[in-house]
Amino acid sequence: MSSAEEQFRAQLLKEEHPEYATTVANLSKTHNETRSNHFSDLMEICDRYASRDSEMLYTAMNLFDRSHSLHGYSATAAAFALASLAISAKAHGCAALGIGTLSAFSLGSVSKGELASTEMKLLRKLNWRVHPPTAKSFSTLLLRLLDPLNTSLSKRDRSQIHYLLDLACADAAFLKYRASYVALACIIVGVPNSKEGILARLQDLRESWSYCEIALSHCCMEVELIGDDLDVEVPSVLELPSKSSTTRLSPDSVLLAEESITGPYGQLEPGALFGP
Repeated sequence: MSSAEEQFRAQLLKEEHPEYATTVANLSKTHNETRSNHFSDLMEICDRYASRDSEMLYTAMNLFDRSHSLHGYSATAAAFALASLAISAKAHGCAALGIGTLSAFSLGSVSKGELASTEMKLLRKLNWRVHPPTAKSFSTLLLRLLDPLNTSLSKRDRSQIHYLLDLACADAAFLKYRASYVALACIIVGVPNSKEGILARLQDLRESWSYCEIALSHCCMEVELIGDDLDVEVPSVLELPSKSSTTRLSPDSVLLAEESITGPYGQLEPGALFGP
């Protein structure tokens, strides 16, 4: 089994963990209507200070959504969005995005003290599980599995996939889908002529990835709608191979990263910020 496949299976196992789930029914109408604005703000910050680290941005949005789905906001939405990015920046080793920088970006609407306290509230709400599987991480692993030599897909193909991923991440309608579905849907829609090869390759993962064909098909159709300006032909119905018997992965198969991180609250134990 390749390293990419091992990581993909580990991400699938993590995706099934209830503490990494966003309870969509608990998200307020206001949250869903305004999250695209917060996404744009966080994207601008990442563009300016972190050379557009997409995974850091996607992680921040995941923390933002999950924290609100648990208990709502105990501070302003802006404070929670910026605190989510502050935590994600630490998890991804981006020293440029400290509390002072993020507070300054808010033009004083969120003080450094409020941001620091909100960060700790958010960490406690999420039980310190702040390194979730995201559509971006799944797409990276899927592309490594589907195009291991980096020769099948052109630079334009990959740009289209990343563009669709950004659109989906900004749209609250995609919160009802698993991140792995969103990643695969963006690949299929972004590069439709690779569909047959993708589905054939996924046969090898069916034992661990018991995806729902109907949900994946619906996700593809929604990706198609948001990517209307792309010059691609998208199949109206996604024909997936028949499902074989499936088995669950064992937690023992997950490779835990032995990493440590230093933040405003001192040195954390290795792995403390990276939940299983």
